[in-house]
Amino acid sequence: PSFLNQPMFRKSEVKQNEDGTYVIALSALGFHKDELTIETENDVLIVNGEIKRELPNFISSKKINRSWELTNLDAKSVDAVLEDGILTLTFGVKETSKSKKNTIKVR
Repeated sequence: PSFLNQPMFRKSEVKQNEDGTYVIALSALGFHKDELTIETENDVLIVNGEIKRELPNFISSKKINRSWELTNLDAKSVDAVLEDGILTLTFGVKETSKSKKNTIKVR
């Protein structure tokens, strides 16, 4: 349905800045920064989080489990900011080495 393309229904958005860095904006409404775990493994950026609130006669639970496979992710450049229910991840990519041509002789 077309309403899913409206900004209020998007759960995350990825864009590339003019300087080559990337930004992922992810809805994290209700989460505190200490309830989120952000990790990188190889070229994968992983966000996990869980909220569990117990009230009289009611238990509320909410989870975030998202990952993005990003070629040449520069794990050391990842920056995370949680503000107004939006988790913003900014990061760069490693420069790829140019492939070198190598000729193999047949024996």
